[in-house]
Amino acid sequence: LDEQLGLNQKEGMRINLDQLAEEIGVKFSFLIDSVDVYENLLTKQLIIAYVFIGLLILTVSIALSFIVSKFISKPIVYLSSHINSFVASKFTLNENIKVSRARGEIGQLWDNFIILRAEIVDYLKYFKEKVDERTAELLIEKNRVENQKEEIEAQRDELNCQNQLILVQKKEVEKQKDNVVSSIRYASRIQQALLTDEQQLKNILPNSFLLQKPKDIVSGDFCYAERIKIKGKDLSIIILADCTGHGVPGAFMSLLCYNYLNQIIKINQHYNP
Repeated sequence: LDEQLGLNQKEGMRINLDQLAEEIGVKFSFLIDSVDVYENLLTKQLIIAYVFIGLLILTVSIALSFIVSKFISKPIVYLSSHINSFVASKFTLNENIKVSRARGEIGQLWDNFIILRAEIVDYLKYFKEKVDERTAELLIEKNRVENQKEEIEAQRDELNCQNQLILVQKKEVEKQKDNVVSSIRYASRIQQALLTDEQQLKNILPNSFLLQKPKDIVSGDFCYAERIKIKGKDLSIIILADCTGHGVPGAFMSLLCYNYLNQIIKINQHYNP
């Protein structure tokens, strides 16, 4: 059994097993090399397949993009350009638009844009008409206001002229008034010098006083006080008189009356009231 198995330095089956193991190792190495070769070949085939599939996908994508651009993007771009033109024209552009190939939502969008554009144009025309009407009314009102302004300026110039004339007349009246007042004051001094004053009255009646406050500087009121001798009698004649008239006429009458009283009493010696 040892000899058959190859134990204890016997050849037996060990040599066969070693040869078999060596053959198996050689075949396994050849199998590994074959696997590597097959793997490389399969990798190349996969790469080629991936490249082909990628080119196919790219081609399909380009075709789909072209179709999408033709049927979707192009109408949208066209619509966008018309919208920009409409806005740039300040909502006055109203050209005819024909989009025969637009369908679905894009076609609905086109229809809505055309309707909206027409409404905007109509509203703008309406507002323009209203603005023109209002502008015409404002122009008429402006002309009316300008005419009124011219009339007011003319009236103002006339009033200025009248005011200047009034100022001149006022100065003239004030000057005349000053002259008249000066004359009246001078007449008052003359009247006071001629008529009896308070001191003359006190000489006759020591415990007397004379209150005279004329309304217009001078008046027709006056006091006559004289001590005279008539027919051997010493008499005190005191008269408080009020002549008809006010101001200068009354003062003029008072001087006349005072002179007449002097003539009646002193010259003609009449003293009975």
